[in-house]
Amino acid sequence: MRIYLNILLLISPWLVMAQCAEDNKIQIIKTGTWRGSHVNIDLSMDWYALFNYDKALRLEKVKVKVEEVNDPYVEALGEKVAKKVSVENAKKPIFLIAGSKTLKPGPVVGKYYAYNVLVPEQNVDFLYKGTEKYQLSPYGTEFPNLGDNEAAADQYGIWLKGEGKKQLIVKDKYFFGTGPRLVWSGDLDGDDRLDLLLDCICEDNASNMALYLSSAAKGNELLGMVAIWDSGEEF
Repeated sequence: MRIYLNILLLISPWLVMAQCAEDNKIQIIKTGTWRGSHVNIDLSMDWYALFNYDKALRLEKVKVKVEEVNDPYVEALGEKVAKKVSVENAKKPIFLIAGSKTLKPGPVVGKYYAYNVLVPEQNVDFLYKGTEKYQLSPYGTEFPNLGDNEAAADQYGIWLKGEGKKQLIVKDKYFFGTGPRLVWSGDLDGDDRLDLLLDCICEDNASNMALYLSSAAKGNELLGMVAIWDSGEEF
């Protein structure tokens, strides 16, 4: 079953309905050691980190460091083909972001969910600013009996409902691994409306983040996807 799931991962890890604008310059990434080919960020940009300090969220300007390190899966010793992404702050940030003119250091309205799994047919209700009600409604047909910490579903997708609207923000033919997660919700772009960070963790120690901002929404949309990052496997 593991081989089958890995083949699917190569074909379709995370298909999203929204498309990033062609002129969008936003980049996102997480700290950690990743396959070098998956770390392609512009260090000349102004980078910010979202931190969770005792349930208080803050966006801080940071200096991002990328260094080449040994890849433990490469047999030749000294082969530095992995890359380590770090910041000076000792605390691990939720994620790093650059390229948005709306970013400002300081307190951020929102909530960190510590990777709440979005299981098909199990709605996730949450509040924005303590009063505005939203719902993430995952759907799909689950494959049973895959083993501990593994899950998969066919025709998987996620609806976002709120403000009297309904938007399909994720449509994935297959979902597999440890499952798509709700990481954070709040207001990152300062327009006083909901933003979201989702992560499709398709393998242990892997990440596939998608950032949605209300300021990028078009027409009757609630959100627009502005950035996506596939980590490969973390070492």
